[in-house]
Amino acid sequence: GVLSKESSDLMNEIQELRSKNERLTKFIEIGEAIFKERNIDQLLPLIMSKISKSLNADRSTLFLIDWDSMELWTKFAEGLESDRIIIQMKMGLVGVSVFTRQLINVTNAYQDPRFNSKIDQITGFRTESVISAPFFDKENEVMGAVMLLNKKTGFFTKKDEEKVLETASRFTEMDYVTVLNK
Repeated sequence: GVLSKESSDLMNEIQELRSKNERLTKFIEIGEAIFKERNIDQLLPLIMSKISKSLNADRSTLFLIDWDSMELWTKFAEGLESDRIIIQMKMGLVGVSVFTRQLINVTNAYQDPRFNSKIDQITGFRTESVISAPFFDKENEVMGAVMLLNKKTGFFTKKDEEKVLETASRFTEMDYVTVLNK
């Protein structure tokens, strides 16, 4: 009775600690990658693929804003061959994230009227769940957004939201914004 319940509780606690340790280890690996690699074009794929793995997402994308043309373009798009995807800033979930300066977490993209399915048509990918957060420069101007697609275990959680916001804030802290726009 009581002993087996305590044992079960202890096993659950151990499993939870293992899971937390695994997540922290992945973030330490991201930090180490950033420390070791200073070339942003080499660094971005490392950071973004580690974020995808950490959040158990199919793909990650880093969008930057071109204020002159009012477009968002991909600085990095995991799983895509093409150099760049360019979309009007007012379109899609990433556009909403950038304009509102807010995190967006959508469990079923095709049921959300803000979703732009044209990108799926171009890439042949099927978007299901989406999480996106803007990042800023030192003057707190929006510079772009981090977006992850299709959580492999269903939908993105509150913990995932925290990780995406943390990642977005890292881009701000790194002050790579001037380098990113090249």
